[in-house]
Amino acid sequence: MRTRLIFHCLTVTLLTLAVQAQAGKTPPAGCTEAASLVFALTSSPDPSLGSPVKMHASTPTLVIKNVGDDPHCEGDRRIPEESWIWSLDVPLGSHAQLTNANTLTTILDVSFTPDIPGNYTVHLNGCGNQCSVTLVTDIVGKKIIKETVDIADAEHRIVINVLPQVRPHIIPPNQPSPLTEGPNPHREPATAPEHYEKATDFCGNKALLGIGLRPEWFTTTPSEATDQHLQLVEGRVYDSLVARVDTPRGHLDNDAEADIDVDPWRHRLLIDDHPIDKGKVTDGVSLAEGGMRIEWEWPEWPEGFRPLIGDRISALGYHVIDCGHDINTEIHPPIAVATHRPLPVQLPSFGSVEEGKPSVPIGSNVFVPGIVTDIWVHLRGGDALECVGDSLRVATIKKVAINGSVVSFSPCVPQPDQPQVTFKFHVYLPPNPQQIIKKATGLDRPRPALFTQFVNHPETPAGVRTDVPFQILNQESHLDDDQPYLTVSVDLSSMRTGETLAKRLISAWVYPDITGNNYGLQAFRLLLKKLEVIDTGDSPSAFNSGDWRLWVGYSNAVRPWTRLITDSVDEKTYTPPDSVFLPGALGPDGALQGEFLEFHDFLPSSLGRLRMTGYEQDTFGSDDVGEVTRFLGAPTGSFVVNSFCEAENVDIADQLVNSGCAAYNAHFVVEPGLAIKSVLSPQVIAFLNRMLVGVPLTNFPPIGDSELFSGPVSPQIARLTSQREVEGERWQQTFKPGVMAHDIAVSKDPDKYVKDIRRRVLHILGPNPTPKQRAKVAADLRKLKPSIPAALYRKHLCDLETGRPCPAVK
Repeated sequence: MRTRLIFHCLTVTLLTLAVQAQAGKTPPAGCTEAASLVFALTSSPDPSLGSPVKMHASTPTLVIKNVGDDPHCEGDRRIPEESWIWSLDVPLGSHAQLTNANTLTTILDVSFTPDIPGNYTVHLNGCGNQCSVTLVTDIVGKKIIKETVDIADAEHRIVINVLPQVRPHIIPPNQPSPLTEGPNPHREPATAPEHYEKATDFCGNKALLGIGLRPEWFTTTPSEATDQHLQLVEGRVYDSLVARVDTPRGHLDNDAEADIDVDPWRHRLLIDDHPIDKGKVTDGVSLAEGGMRIEWEWPEWPEGFRPLIGDRISALGYHVIDCGHDINTEIHPPIAVATHRPLPVQLPSFGSVEEGKPSVPIGSNVFVPGIVTDIWVHLRGGDALECVGDSLRVATIKKVAINGSVVSFSPCVPQPDQPQVTFKFHVYLPPNPQQIIKKATGLDRPRPALFTQFVNHPETPAGVRTDVPFQILNQESHLDDDQPYLTVSVDLSSMRTGETLAKRLISAWVYPDITGNNYGLQAFRLLLKKLEVIDTGDSPSAFNSGDWRLWVGYSNAVRPWTRLITDSVDEKTYTPPDSVFLPGALGPDGALQGEFLEFHDFLPSSLGRLRMTGYEQDTFGSDDVGEVTRFLGAPTGSFVVNSFCEAENVDIADQLVNSGCAAYNAHFVVEPGLAIKSVLSPQVIAFLNRMLVGVPLTNFPPIGDSELFSGPVSPQIARLTSQREVEGERWQQTFKPGVMAHDIAVSKDPDKYVKDIRRRVLHILGPNPTPKQRAKVAADLRKLKPSIPAALYRKHLCDLETGRPCPAVK
């Protein structure tokens, strides 16, 4: 309930003060006189610290009234005063002053600015230094009696009660996606999922199966133009991970993935019958129409630019049908992503404080709630766009002559090159402090400036472009909405295949904590003290050494995701100095890069969720190393997380590409640091005093968030993240000997089919394979050998099995 604040003060008073004056006339016979001073006195409503309180008086006027029972005694005379006196009493400790106080003046409008809470009394003496007048006060017989009368109540006053002041409760925008209209000048309404039947009909297309093609993905449009394939999706991330397994005929490495609750006006990009997580409901958010997945091979999407649970994301990429499991739509791969993280933002020492006003000193070590947007553009989509194996195809059939025969096929989608598109996305901000005050109290306070700055990302890889200009489109930004946002644009038209671009946008309202406590800001360090490998994923076996890729993610501004391991692991306990950890992943004491910061004033307290993910690499598939999703809360001391994994059906593809499980326990310590205090400039303090409001009847409660994005991890949420139900994928069946033998036999280019397998194996071996890795690959190749014609096997795969050149078949 919103209640307008009411301050108790007298706003209009008629003063009746006798004033010294010469009437100049005598009253009618038989009448006496009475004098009064009449004027109106008003004060401006809603007094508050730092804001001028305005006083206004009408011109004091001497009214001499005839008094008597005779009708001819009615009437009066009015004589305007020529000067008067204003004065001000202030509470102890105040330095407020009233304009033109304690002097004879003819000014009717004055003001003062309260600087501490308390009662301020404004006096107005309408008759100057003396208040007396000579009047006919009596008639004795025929004698007229005149007297000079002193008036005791020669002034009037108004008491202005300035209440103790508070700041509005500004919170970071950890909240569900916007619920109604779209972020554009036309206020795009919510849309409904579509059926995409023309694209889904290509999954399992008989014409393609007839030539040994089983594409994993198809575009949702039959056009071959790149700009027609690309769609923008925006929403809030409810899981972020690296896939446990992906098709080896469309990937060299597994995908980094983000599952998002799509903004309502983009629901047309969802498929209507079986998108991921359709119908799953949590407290506050219902995925009634499902979610959408964004997928990109992990080397193409650097760790510093990937989202965490609770972040918002904007992704421009290929809108496709995924045929690999329950058919759904996804962005696979993107070419540009902007990840929007609610993080503390440090303001510059000098800048604009009030919108439209010149820059002034701000202070030092000043932090406010804001949004850090990490932008990554890469015009390479991984193997999905390499026109190999089961890579992305256009949802259309074309005919071509091969060796005198007419063959039906779907064109592959190549890597993007000069795509002729603009990446335009939206950055949602914390609520505007001015709007919060106005909505709760009706007060129209000054508007804080919005601080925005483009900078280079601290984890920008070498060789990445940072020179492409970004624009904030002011005409398409809305800063006064309940959920204000910026619209940002970057032109990608001239970028070439393989080029990359990185940038960071920092956005925050210049509204610091006037107490200097930075809203209770405190820093924490996260340390990984040891990693107990319980199962490598290859045990029990002859190799007993898993090829792990393992990541950990948590909320911070430096490195939200850290790749811990890309190496062989054994069943043992590892500590930070061990060489299994990538250089720079951990400090000597196990500290991860990047402190994580928390505003304690914004309750409930939450440092976000810890996420661990990864896979154990096999030749043609991979195992899950185990997943972790844990609420950090307000941690102290040490804690242990135990990985979770559910194995796939062991009968899939005769165990060649089924995804099994590894396991580990990770031992963490959270070290709290010192509270981070600020020093505010006098200019900022003066501005914040103008923003303060009287003690509100509403508490400006924080906006509740859904458990889908923050807070403790319930079993319901775990099933959407680290304990997601495992499902087989259709491509796994193609690695059964009979299916692969058929596909090679009917293929129009069997040589290329097997060369694609060789390319995958070479990538898995890498430049310097260990004996264990060679033995593991050789064992997998021997399982595959019966499916491949002997001549093609000897030509392309034999040397990878044996480790030495194989003689050609004579």
